[in-house]
Amino acid sequence: AVGQWVDDPAILIGHAESLLELNRFDEALSRLEEVRKLGTPGQTPEVALLFARAYDGLGRYAEADDPYRFA
Repeated sequence: AVGQWVDDPAILIGHAESLLELNRFDEALSRLEEVRKLGTPGQTPEVALLFARAYDGLGRYAEADDPYRFA
């Protein structure tokens, strides 16, 4: 996304979900970190689950545990 939508949490989350489905975990994690920087939109169970899936896909199982539990 560019312009006024570059920081839109819905677009970033949707893009991260798409990247996860394509097994592009590094890129998905990058998008999710952008969402986290936005504050409140990055603190939902939905986003936590996406973080957990990204960590899991990267083999970072210990880091995936807390987001899975929160979600």
